[in-house]
Formats: sequence, C-alpha cells, structure tokens
Amino acid sequence: MRPASASMSALPRPTRELLTTHGDCSNHVDLSMEDLCRKVERQLGIPGAEVSFLKDDPAEIEATVALVASVFCEREPLTLHLMRRNPILTHKAWTSFANSVARPSALAGFTPVLKVGGAIVSVVLMAPYELPPPPSEAPAGLEPMYDVLYKLGLQYSAYAARQNSTPKLLEWVIAAVDERFQGHRALSLLPQLAMKKAELAGFTGALGKTISHSQDILDKLNFETVGEVSYLTHKYDGVRYFADVGPHDVKQAKLQVIDMATFWKAQRDIDIAQRGGSKL
Repeated sequence: MRPASASMSALPRPTRELLTTHGDCSNHVDLSMEDLCRKVERQLGIPGAEVSFLKDDPAEIEATVALVASVFCEREPLTLHLMRRNPILTHKAWTSFANSVARPSALAGFTPVLKVGGAIVSVVLMAPYELPPPPSEAPAGLEPMYDVLYKLGLQYSAYAARQNSTPKLLEWVIAAVDERFQGHRALSLLPQLAMKKAELAGFTGALGKTISHSQDILDKLNFETVGEVSYLTHKYDGVRYFADVGPHDVKQAKLQVIDMATFWKAQRDIDIAQRGGSKL
C-alpha cells in the first residue's frame, strides 16, 4: 500500500466537485470534500456529529482500534464462533488485527470516521486493495479467519484474470459502529465519501471481502457477489472452525465488487453528480 496524506489538501485536482440541488438537475452547487462531510453530518441527524477522514494520529488510531476490537469481540457472530472453538483467541489478538489495518488505512487517506462529542463512534476502514496476507502472518488464534480472507483474495485474482482486467480498486476493509449510534445510516453514508475521494484519485471501483453482516450493507450499496467461501465446509488445519454457525447467521464469506459507474448510479443519499451533471 502506498502511503498518502489523509489531509484534504492531498486530494488530486480538481478538489471541488459538483452536487446537484434537489430541484432542477441542471443547477449545480460547487461543493468541496469538506462540504460533503458537512452534508453527511446533517443527513445523519445526530446532534454534535462530526464527519472527517481518519488521520495518522496516535489518538485517532488508538480510538479506532478500540472501537473495531470491541465490536468484533462483543457483537460479531463469526468472532464469537471462532472464540468458542479456539481458546487461544483473545481480545489482544483482535486488537493486534485492528492495529494492523487501522494505520495503513489512515495513511491511505480514504477512511471516513464519525465522531460525536470528539469520540469516534463509527468508522469504515478503506484502503487500496492488495492481496491479503496468508494465515501464517495472522495474530495467534486468527489463522482460520485469515485463511478465509486469503482464499477470497485468490478468488479475486482468478476473477480479474477471467475479466482480463486490472482495475484500481478501493477495498472495504472493516466497518464498525458504536451500538448507541446504530440506525443512523452511518455505514451507508460514510462509504460514499470514501468512494468520491477515491474516484478523484483515479480508482475505478471497490471490493469487499465480507465475513458477516457487512454483506448486507454492500448488497444495499449494489455490490455484486463474485466469490464465496462456505463456513459450513471451510477447514483450516483439518478443523471446521465455523461449522457451528447459527441458523440466523451468515453461512459464507463473500467477495463483493463494484465499479464506480454502477456505484454512483445506485446512490441517492448525498446526491453527488456524475459526469454530465445527471442527478443521482
């Protein structure tokens, strides 16, 4: 991953893009990325909401890691299954995992965060796509999950080869929201900011290796599923760590992709105008 500044000044030119008004779609208002953040704050409807991009700042990264680790350990069904089957898996391992993805995402500059009262309450970690590390590089206890993600990465390599294409993709890495602020559409609004910033930087689409309920979010954002790993049949070192997933839990990890044109055609929330000025 090539580090880049997370500051607004790092945006490629032009740094100001068009939004259509709610009236005549030919009438445009010139809005900056900062203006888009303010628009999302209003649409969230949370008093005191502040939307920005994650900075390479120790305090912000620490807060992001704490939020991600707590969500995974307390409310992520797949994590709970894995912890039951693998006693060596601890909160420390999840913190190590969150650390391994938070700072690179901050350096890349595409990760939107929601703060309330100065505290980070939602984050969508996003970064330029790279083939995920193999299980041998996982924190102790997370090898089965890393194996699932690595298999999805190999599936994407095969998919890209079949398409005879090497697009520049932004990856949906992890999404997390404090349960007190669920229901405000943060996980559908924040990614739109990341996608607009990525589009300005020359990215042509996005990819997600989704292991649980984030699949539903990407489905709503119009991502296409092009690969899967079944939890019921997956084995790591001969053990089926996820075989006891519950009847209401997801049964597979998914590889989900989308191109920019398809993404923006499907979006309505922040009315970002496509080329030619058509209203979204």
